[in-house]
Amino acid sequence: MAEINIRERLKNGNILLLDGAMGTQLILKGIKAGETSETWILSRPDDVSAIHKDYFDAGADIVLTNTFGGTPTKLSNFGLADKAEEVNRRAAELARSVCPEGRFVAGDIGPTGKLLKPYGDADEGKLFGDFELQAKALAEGGADLIVIETMMDLKEAELALKAALATELPVFTCVTFDKKKRGYFTMMGNKPEEAVKSLIDLGATAVGANCTLRIGDMVDLIKEISAASTVPVIAEPNAGSPELENGKPKYMDGPKEFAAKVPDLISAGAAIVGGCCGTTPETTREMRKIIDSM
Repeated sequence: MAEINIRERLKNGNILLLDGAMGTQLILKGIKAGETSETWILSRPDDVSAIHKDYFDAGADIVLTNTFGGTPTKLSNFGLADKAEEVNRRAAELARSVCPEGRFVAGDIGPTGKLLKPYGDADEGKLFGDFELQAKALAEGGADLIVIETMMDLKEAELALKAALATELPVFTCVTFDKKKRGYFTMMGNKPEEAVKSLIDLGATAVGANCTLRIGDMVDLIKEISAASTVPVIAEPNAGSPELENGKPKYMDGPKEFAAKVPDLISAGAAIVGGCCGTTPETTREMRKIIDSM
């Protein structure tokens, strides 16, 4: 039913609003440097669910689980590889527990932090198994869809997508691009058109980009992605680069400044918009006002 709802919402020309950054909120709640956010799913679940609730209350249609680094490979850096299933399932349950009717929980899958052969020592089979385990656990915990994001390597994004599709949930897939003199490219040199075509051919429900770019730079990228896409397009820009203020990160684009450029993203072709690093529930609230006014 969730898939039908999401597809119908998009088909009817509605703009779906994703939440903002999880890490920024955890920092405000006191997460320590070097501590992975996934530990809080088990040790401080009330704080995690409270952040999800803040984003829903701010008007987000879709909230992402706190599982960006939830693969066994990534969790192994913190001695949590054997708890990967529990972490992901519980994370989805936490988001589901505060999800209002008519809104959605997205199981969040990020990169493993490993480079695939021949550039690194990561094996495709191992990473596929990681993503499969994570996606299955998120689905079991109650996720309505899967969001794959911040993928710098298109091949890793493809592995995650193939694994997530086995859940039969809708799968949104975002790749990360850098702005070069010659245009936009992934870390591995893939152009937006190439990435979009590959992900759509594999069965992605929606495709797009997140992270690395401020909202102004993201607009031109979304134009390229939209021109190449036959499915809904996602845009999740950063709020700029952080600067320390009283020991805490402050980002260049405040909520109002960020939200003011949302119409440009939508005009560029984005049907699903949200915020990445530095965005907050207040950013989501301002984005909601802008979207509703359109």
